[in-house]
Amino acid sequence: MIIIKKFPNASFFLALFTVMFLVIWSQLPKDLAYDEINIQEGDNLVTLAQQYKGELTTEQWVDLVKVENKLANDTIVVGHSIVVPVSKSKVVEIDGVQLASDE
Repeated sequence: MIIIKKFPNASFFLALFTVMFLVIWSQLPKDLAYDEINIQEGDNLVTLAQQYKGELTTEQWVDLVKVENKLANDTIVVGHSIVVPVSKSKVVEIDGVQLASDE
């Protein structure tokens, strides 16, 4: 109650944030899987998005990668690994190894 008295608009912004989150979440494809990739020379989030995004927009894919990897900005480092969303329909498992196709 004290917070609401100090910040009368807090409940409005909390409700707005909740609605925005639910709208964005409901529009994401439900067939996402995650894969770990190693960052190579020349990689950036936009070029990786073009390769792995599937039906996601580039912005949605980049936002998911940033959240999943706790990135504060778009900077990724050569040699490090990141977890990226891939479409489940593009993931094939052979002998316990997951392979993602680019079709």
